[in-house]
Amino acid sequence: MPHAPRLKTAHTVLTPDGWQLLLYRDRPRDAPAAVPVLLLHGLASTPDCWYGGHTGGIGTALAEDGRDVWSLELRGGPHSQHATDPAGVRMSDKLTQDIPAAIAYILKQTGQDTLDAVGHSMGGVLLTLHTLITPTTPLRRLVTIGSPLALEKGTLPLIIRNQLGERIARSLTRVPLKLLSARLSRLIPTRLLQTHFEPTLARRSTVRQTLTHHVSDVFGSELEELVRWITTADFAALLPEGTKRYHTRLPIPTLMMVGANDSLTTARSVSETHAAVGAAHTTLHVIGRQSGHEYDYRHFDVLVGGRIGSEVAPLVCDWLTHARINPPQPREARRQVRSRLLGRSSAHRG
Repeated sequence: MPHAPRLKTAHTVLTPDGWQLLLYRDRPRDAPAAVPVLLLHGLASTPDCWYGGHTGGIGTALAEDGRDVWSLELRGGPHSQHATDPAGVRMSDKLTQDIPAAIAYILKQTGQDTLDAVGHSMGGVLLTLHTLITPTTPLRRLVTIGSPLALEKGTLPLIIRNQLGERIARSLTRVPLKLLSARLSRLIPTRLLQTHFEPTLARRSTVRQTLTHHVSDVFGSELEELVRWITTADFAALLPEGTKRYHTRLPIPTLMMVGANDSLTTARSVSETHAAVGAAHTTLHVIGRQSGHEYDYRHFDVLVGGRIGSEVAPLVCDWLTHARINPPQPREARRQVRSRLLGRSSAHRG
C-alpha cells in the first residue's frame, strides 16, 4: 500500500549567540497534527545521516509512520552560518544554544507544547545532558543511539586520551573532514571502517554515500572539549562552567540503543550510562543477535545498515509512540517488511 505524499521544507533557526542553523522538516502532506520529532546527528556528521541506506533510514520510517520529523544541522555544519565568523565551535554551545533554539522554533511552528527526540552518538549525549540540566523540558520521550556519557578509554587511540591530545586540539582551527572524506570515499574499503560498519551489513554504495554526504568538518575547540571529556570520563567537560544539574536520573521515558559490535561507543559504556542516569522508565536495548536481531550492529550500521528498515527503525517508532519496544520480528516477517521497503526505495529519495 503506497504511503501518502510527504512535504519537505527547510527552515532557518537563529540562536541567541548569532548562529543561523538549518532545520529540515519532513511530514505527511495531509496528515493530522502529530507530536513532532527532533533528530540530532553526532559529531562530524550531518542531518543526511537520518536518511541513509537503501531503505531511507530512520527519518523516512518516522515520516511514513505519520510523524512530523525535524532534523537539525548543528553549528559548524556545511550550511550553518555566523554573522561575525566566530573563533570556534563548542559542543557546550550546541547543548545550551542550538538545542533550546531548535526546540522553541519547532514548538512555535507546530503549535504543540511537547515533542520527542532521537539522537545518534554525540547528538544523543547532548540530548541526554539537555534533559539532566533543564528544570522542565518539553521533551516527552527520548531515544539515544550509541550515546554513552563516558567512553571506554581502551578503545580509543592514546593520542586523544591524554593532555597532549588536548593541546593538539587546542592548536587546530578547522579540520576539513567533509572534503577529505568525499575525495577519499572511493578509495576507503569497508574493512578499514570497522568501528562504524559491519561488512556483511553495509553495501559499498552505502559506505560511499555516508562518506560523501554524511560527514561534516570539526573544529579544534570542540575536539578540545571531546579530549577533556575522554580524559576525565566526566561529562561536565561538555557543560559550560557553573551549569546546574537539576536531575540525577533521566526525567522522561528514554530508550538507550547501541550496536552489539559498536567498538566506538560500546555496549558496555552505554550500559554503564543506563545504570548511572537511567530510571524506571528507561530501557537499554543492545542491537544484536542476543536480542533476537539478525546481525550484531556497529556504530553507523544502526543508521544506514541494510536491515534498519525492519530491525532498527521499528524500535524507534514503537518507543516514541508507546514508550515500549516490541520484540524483533521473526526472520520471515522481516523479509516481508524488507521486500515492501525495497519496492518503494526510489520514492523514499524523492
